[in-house]
Amino acid sequence: MRDIDAGLITEKVKSACIEACNVLPDDVLESLRNALEVEESPVGRDVIEQIIANAEIAKSEETP
Repeated sequence: MRDIDAGLITEKVKSACIEACNVLPDDVLESLRNALEVEESPVGRDVIEQIIANAEIAKSEETP
């Protein structure tokens, strides 16, 4: 059996959790952009635009 440094595991889990909280997958962002193109409701468009903007901020500032 091999030994694995607990600190390494902790760092990898931490990185994965931060990414999961801050970065939407590309296919999700693409779907949101596609939805924005076809959404007819002004309120619906505003909501989608806010979601996209929030996703971009979360990714760039590493803040969920």
